[in-house]
Parts: sequence; structure tokens; C-alpha cells
Amino acid sequence: MKESARALASLASLLSGGSASALSTPQAPPPLSMAADVSMENGASLSPAPDAGDKPSAAPNVLEVVFGSLLIKPWYPSFYPEELVGRKVERLYVCQWCFKYAKELTAFIKHLVSPTHLL
Repeated sequence: MKESARALASLASLLSGGSASALSTPQAPPPLSMAADVSMENGASLSPAPDAGDKPSAAPNVLEVVFGSLLIKPWYPSFYPEELVGRKVERLYVCQWCFKYAKELTAFIKHLVSPTHLL
């Protein structure tokens, strides 16, 4: 119970403009370069896929993910359905104990203080 109350207080202070030093943001990996055509042992080759007309965007549709005391900036688009998350979300809150997610802070805080997390 103390741990969830402490996590909730920490989350509330971070989201209300508190210190950003507790947030951990991963760095993007360096770009990889690959050969245009790679031959395999059995004679098959792996070549780039043909250009698709309506390719999905490579830009993330969730700009920030709050997971416990971590603030994560995604590198890739999420697989959350557009009907649940939306086309573009500023911040997605994910419960560190059960992985339930919410777009709104109030719904997320209600979930955190629910009796199942206060045990």
C-alpha cells in the first residue's frame, strides 16, 4: 500500500511540472546500414520490399509513455488500436503492475487508487 501511494505521489509531482530529473529517457540507436541485396547460403536472396503506396507512417503515434516513474519517448509507432488510443496521443499512461493503459490522467489515477492496487 505504501509503495503504490508513494508511486502515485511521485507520478502526480512529475506530471504537475515537478522535477524532470527523475525521468529517464532512452537515447535513439545509431542508424544501421544494410546491403541492398543479401545472398543466403541456399542461393535465395533478401532484397528490399517493393514500394507500397499506402505505407504506415514510421513516426510514433504516441509521443510519450508514462510507466511508473519513467517517461519514455517511443521510437516507433505503437500497436495500440486507433479506436482505443486515437491517431495521435501526447501521453499514454501505463500501469506498472497490470499494464492497463489510459489516455487521460484522471482515469489513470482512479485506476491506481483502486482497491486491487492498494493491497
